[in-house]
Amino acid sequence: MTTDKEKNRKFRKARKERLKARTRIQRDTRTEILRLLRTARDEITQTLAGTPSDFQQFQLPQIKKSIERTMTTFGDGAGAAMRDGANQAWQGGIDLIDKPIEAGGVAITALLPEIDPRQLQAMRTFMTDKMGEISTEVMNKINSELGLIAIGAQSSGDAIGKMAKLMGSGRKRAVTVVRTELGRAFSVASHARQTQAKEIVPGLKKQWRRSGKIHSRLHHDAADGQVKEIEEPFVLSSKKGPVELMFPRDPAAPVGEVVNCGCESLPFMENWEVKNPQKKPFTDLELQSKTKQEIATSVPLNAVPKKAARVLSKKPTTYRASRDKNELKIVGRKTEKAIAFDEDGTVLFEKVGGKSSITFTRKELLPLRGKVVTHNHPRGTSFSPEDIKLAADFGFAEMRAVGSNYAGVSHRYSMRPPDSGWSEDFWKKTVEPAVKRHHAAETNRAASAILAGKIKRADMADVDFEHWHRVWRAVARETGIKYSRRVWKTTKK
Repeated sequence: MTTDKEKNRKFRKARKERLKARTRIQRDTRTEILRLLRTARDEITQTLAGTPSDFQQFQLPQIKKSIERTMTTFGDGAGAAMRDGANQAWQGGIDLIDKPIEAGGVAITALLPEIDPRQLQAMRTFMTDKMGEISTEVMNKINSELGLIAIGAQSSGDAIGKMAKLMGSGRKRAVTVVRTELGRAFSVASHARQTQAKEIVPGLKKQWRRSGKIHSRLHHDAADGQVKEIEEPFVLSSKKGPVELMFPRDPAAPVGEVVNCGCESLPFMENWEVKNPQKKPFTDLELQSKTKQEIATSVPLNAVPKKAARVLSKKPTTYRASRDKNELKIVGRKTEKAIAFDEDGTVLFEKVGGKSSITFTRKELLPLRGKVVTHNHPRGTSFSPEDIKLAADFGFAEMRAVGSNYAGVSHRYSMRPPDSGWSEDFWKKTVEPAVKRHHAAETNRAASAILAGKIKRADMADVDFEHWHRVWRAVARETGIKYSRRVWKTTKK
C-alpha cells in the first residue's frame, strides 16, 4: 500500500514535470518560428544580393512579389507552429491539474468532462493572426528599403546590411507572442480544469507561484505563495494600486500584467506536503537584480533563504564592490586570469592562463553552474565563441570579460542567458550557427569596405577590435542571449 509520504513525493514530482513541460512547449515553438524567420531572411538576402547594380523601377514589382511569397511562407509556417503549440499548451494546462492529483492517489481524469474547446479555437485564431501581422510588418519595412534602392538613395548592399535589424524587430515580437500566448493557453486550460476538479476534490484551492525569472515584476514576486479559492481572484499590489487576476496571463487583466509573465497558478491543498507551502525562497542569483529597497518593500525578509537575507542586510553593493575590485586587478594583465563569484561577492575560484586562453578541467567547471565568471582579455576585445560555449555548456549565470584596447580604453563585456536559459544543446542548435553566419558576414563586410577604400590602413586596429563586438550584438538580437559592452573608467579617484 502506498504511504502518504510516497503519495506526496509523487505529487511533487508530477507537478514539477508539468511545469517543465510548459517551458519545453514554449521553447520548441519559439525555436521553430525563429528557424522559419532565419530561412526567410536568408532567402530575401539572396534575392537582394542578386539585384543588379543598375536596378530599375520596372523591376520593383517582381522583387516585391518574391519577398511577399517568402514572408507569406513564413507567416503560414509560424501560424501552424503556434496552432500546434497552443494545442500542446492547452493539454499541458489540463495535465498540470490532473497528473499531480492522480499521482497523489485521486483519479479524476475519467470523472471530469472535456473542457469546452471554443476558447482554444479562438486563441489559436488570434495567435495565427499575430504571426500574420508580424510577417506583414516585416515585409512592409523591407519594401520601404526597396523603394530607397529604386530611387538611388541606397544600394542593394546597404539594404542587405539592414536585414538583421529588420528581421530583429519581427523576431522580438514573435518571441513575445510565443511566450505570452502559449503561456496564456496553458493558464486558461489549467484554471478551467481546476474549476471542474474542485467539485470532486474537496478543499482544492489555487496558489500563485512566481516565475523565478531574474527580471520580473516585483509585485508578481510579492504575490508568491498567495492562496485563493478557485473562484476568487489573486490580488497583486502594483504601484498603480491593487490588481485582480484569476490566474497569470488572465485575458481580462491589463496588458502590462500579462506580457512575458512567467508566473503560474498551482493546485493547492492545505494537507499536501510540498517543498515550499507558502512563499518560494528567492535564489541568491535573483537577488542580484533587485535592490535591497525593492525586495524589502515587496517581500518580507523571512520569505528569502537565510543566506540571501544576510546579503539583503548588508549594503546592496557587496557583490558589485567585490566584482569591481577583482576586475580592476586583472584588467591590465598581459595574460588571462579567470575569477568566479558567488552571489554575495565571495571569490570561489581563480585560475591563470596564457596570453589568449585559459584551460579548465570539467571538475573545475561543474561547481560554477549558476555563478558569475569573469576574466580579462589582454587585447581588450569582446568574447570569443569558446567563451560563450563554455558559459552555455556549464550554465554560468553570467560570463564577463574586461580589458584595455590598443588605444588604452577599457571595456567591460557581459553575456547572460535568455529568459529560457541556456545549455549545451542551445549553443549547438541556436547560438553556434548564428555565430558562424554573423562572423562570416562581418568578415565579408569589412573586406568589402577595405577593397572599396572605405577603411584605411590606420583604421585596421579598430576593425579588428570591433569585430566580435559587432558579431555578438547581432547574435544577441537573433537568439535572445543578453549581451552588453560598456566603456569602463578604471582610473582611481
